[in-house]
Amino acid sequence: LRPIITRWPIVLGLAVVIAAGAYYQAQKKEVTYVASTQLLIQPTSQVDELIVGPSGQWSDPNRIATNHATLLMTRSVAERVADKLGYKAPPEGLLGAISVNTDENSDFLTLAATAGNPRSAAAIANGFAEAFVESRSDEFRAEARSAQRSAERQLAQLQRTGALPAQKKELARKIERLELVSSFPVTDAKQVERAVPPGAGVGPKPIRTALFGFVLGLVLGAGIAYLLEL
Repeated sequence: LRPIITRWPIVLGLAVVIAAGAYYQAQKKEVTYVASTQLLIQPTSQVDELIVGPSGQWSDPNRIATNHATLLMTRSVAERVADKLGYKAPPEGLLGAISVNTDENSDFLTLAATAGNPRSAAAIANGFAEAFVESRSDEFRAEARSAQRSAERQLAQLQRTGALPAQKKELARKIERLELVSSFPVTDAKQVERAVPPGAGVGPKPIRTALFGFVLGLVLGAGIAYLLEL
């Protein structure tokens, strides 16, 4: 301990300098707020079968949840959110503010948004949830309209070729159902509860950081003291 005792000003001075620097840097960091919401991914097998036929796409719920999480993080969804919020910067900035987690034991996605104030965090989380639900609904309607046009062409062809009445009747019934799907908001995602502004933020702890810096400074100072004795 003699090197440390004889050179205690160096050891203590280094510890104080590092602690002060750590405290200053920690104070510069902004407090952030995290708001979250959940989306329920629900099967629309009857609609899918009507549009594209039997596919068994809901046989692997984990894969579906992962696919939806990926779709939620796309630029097209971010552009919808930017329009909703009046966000003028590139949409990628909004994508950087969110994270999406899946749960292999359920059909829920947890969407979390981080921002510099609580209202913005909640607005971003709700914006992405709403935009994703809307995008899925628009996709279903577009696919239904496309399938409807295809079925109408098939029906016209059957009428020209004198097909069996049962075939034409079944196809006409399919067209009616597709028309309903394309006219109403059908989606496979639903926001369970809206995100609310968080009451507390996540921020730096300058005192804890300074204490850690002080201890680190003591260790480094002791090391220097022993090196000077060599």
